[in-house]
Amino acid sequence: MKTVFSLDGFFSMKRLTYVLLFSAAALITSCGRLMEEHSTSTPVAMTSTAAIVTESPTLTSTLTATPSSTSTLTNTPSPTPTITPTPTPTSTPTLQPISLSNIHHLKEVFRIGKGTINGLAWWPDDQTLAVTTYAGIFLYDGDTFEQIEYIEPPENLTSFYIALSPDGRTVASAEQSDNFIHLWDATTGQVIQVLDGHPNDVIALAFSPDNAYLASGGYQRPVQLWDVNTGEVIQTFQGRTEYLDFSPDGEYLVSAGAGNPYKDPGRVWEVSSGKLISSFPNLYNPYNPRFLISTDGKLIYSEWDQGWGIHVRDMQTGKLINSLADCCWGSINFSSDGKRIIIGGDPVKIWDIETDNLTTLKEGVRVSGYLLLSPDGSKLVSGAGTLFVWDLETGQIQTTIGGFSESTDAVFSPDSKRLTVSGSSRIWDRDSGMLNVYKFCGYVLGFSPDGRLISSTCSEQGEDGAYHTYACLFDTTTCEEVLRFEGELEQWTSSPTFSSDGNLFALAHGADWRGEGKWNIWVWDTIDGKIKFSLTHPRFYSLAFSPDDSYLAVGGSKTLRFIDPQSGEVQFEDFQTSPIRELLFSPDGNLLISAGYSNIQAWNTNTFEKSFSFPFGIQNLNGIDISPDGTMLASIHTPYEVRILRLWNLITGESVYTLEGDHLNFGKVRFNRDGSLLATTGLSTKGMQIWDANSGDLLWTYERTPTYNAEDIINFSPDGQLLTFVGRDGAVRVFAACDKECPHQEFGEQAENR
Repeated sequence: MKTVFSLDGFFSMKRLTYVLLFSAAALITSCGRLMEEHSTSTPVAMTSTAAIVTESPTLTSTLTATPSSTSTLTNTPSPTPTITPTPTPTSTPTLQPISLSNIHHLKEVFRIGKGTINGLAWWPDDQTLAVTTYAGIFLYDGDTFEQIEYIEPPENLTSFYIALSPDGRTVASAEQSDNFIHLWDATTGQVIQVLDGHPNDVIALAFSPDNAYLASGGYQRPVQLWDVNTGEVIQTFQGRTEYLDFSPDGEYLVSAGAGNPYKDPGRVWEVSSGKLISSFPNLYNPYNPRFLISTDGKLIYSEWDQGWGIHVRDMQTGKLINSLADCCWGSINFSSDGKRIIIGGDPVKIWDIETDNLTTLKEGVRVSGYLLLSPDGSKLVSGAGTLFVWDLETGQIQTTIGGFSESTDAVFSPDSKRLTVSGSSRIWDRDSGMLNVYKFCGYVLGFSPDGRLISSTCSEQGEDGAYHTYACLFDTTTCEEVLRFEGELEQWTSSPTFSSDGNLFALAHGADWRGEGKWNIWVWDTIDGKIKFSLTHPRFYSLAFSPDDSYLAVGGSKTLRFIDPQSGEVQFEDFQTSPIRELLFSPDGNLLISAGYSNIQAWNTNTFEKSFSFPFGIQNLNGIDISPDGTMLASIHTPYEVRILRLWNLITGESVYTLEGDHLNFGKVRFNRDGSLLATTGLSTKGMQIWDANSGDLLWTYERTPTYNAEDIINFSPDGQLLTFVGRDGAVRVFAACDKECPHQEFGEQAENR
């Protein structure tokens, strides 16, 4: 994970903020800041310390996964979940630990976040702001910016890439893992047509200005032009593509290449003939198009690499007309009259295209992420996780629109009472239903063993103008920083972990996010914050304290070390045949499991001898987990297109069973609290599956959305009552086995006063 270098809430590699679901009737606290309420619904209290938020006024359905018939080792796929109306609860539901006996009652009880934003647009009436995310389309009043409608994609249709037609009537959506494009009605959510025949994965979509055509493209070529009415391909254009757009008159299609800006340049195509008109080098911007087309369709404004500037080119010839150097590191967009370009950053700048004059909107105002100007040019909507609405006359924030996120993991506190999502500074409390917004200055790393403290990275700008990053501890009750650890961290951090007694905190940090080169491993005393010892490790991958804190295990490129956590001395070192990707101690601490690409080894921690070796002769080990009683080990392997789940006996060292199939959702694996169930989730395939851990029978399937390949995309709470699943649409879904119908909340809404 990447540490933070700005103070505007940008986190991880894509620098997106994360917003959690809250119950608006409960008090929203933020250590000195009050959160603006956006709902009048009342939280429904749950026994066993759980709180479920009541249904949203914008969506009243609950997603219910349909249990499958018992499968054998031939892996018969289970039925797809169905959507059923949410009944009014007649009494308070009771939560029990999820187990073999109640797995068929497992339901989604709430969802955190509205998904990852992939576009901003004004509805054709110029009075409505449309925010498209991978979870659907959210509409907001253009004056008050209150949410007025949510348009959910059709049932069981994942919409990782979405385009809205200019007339606002049709939505085109595609999922990167297949070649289908779905057209659906923007008002009813019903599928109108399915476009079948794109030769490779679809990652870019664009409607023509007259709504008649749809362009689709992807990494592997080509770009295709579809007739929306007939569903036929009428034109094909070559070239790798990550972004598409039509000229205002619809005569030209511009595609932005993927990868190298010169090997995969932007291209201008004549729609009628399919002829390549011109090309231009183009660079990556994760929040906005790599290019802008002028309102008269004559010029292209593209980013370039000489100091993060803008190139202005003639669309017909590709000839360079003008440049603006050293102007921008963030997003760019046109003013409503097309005569100015607004440039995100700190400060915000406006470039007058005709006079070549560059002015500053307001010193000290940082605008980042997506940029969209209101039709009258008076307001600017910007952001990624939280959208900020700026008054351009005063340079002040008018309001904020929250709830959007790009969550990649969700972690419970040791007492199961708190849930932090994607390392953000927002933590949901189960007892009260509150969303506590902590004043962390960086990326949340994890909870201390007693749940009282949270570790975080803190980035501050020094007198030299550069940002300096440190590790810190915050009190979860007072929201105050209680300790700043000694030493400045490098750019990337990994494997934050507390010792079992909470007296030590270890963290690895380095300059290369892939773990390449020398990484520093620092161990601090959590009382005084001093570095107890430090060491370097080649190509670091994993850290783990033993349950009794006797050892700190360190895994990296072909090296396994047992470290004395008090002195830092190496107690044992072994050289492996493949890099160690994951380390897990058994619950009693007598075994250490080291998992590499081509083998899994079990080490006796008392003798440092190898107890077992589980060779599987294939690469791409993706995840492991140990059963709560320490007797079983589950491992996931993903060689090429095949997905494999293996269960090993840690007492005998023998394989219990193997499940294999290209249709299975094997990416990460977790045991439930009593070890009777295995939850697995896919890499790019849809959803989550739950298996009988003893027999390997498939018991339950959820197929609403694909997932990321992150460590904590699925997790059982320590008390076993909840199961979290992080979808690739950016939302976190929480499941519970209710003895009665569970109330359901689809999306969280939050506005922040900054």
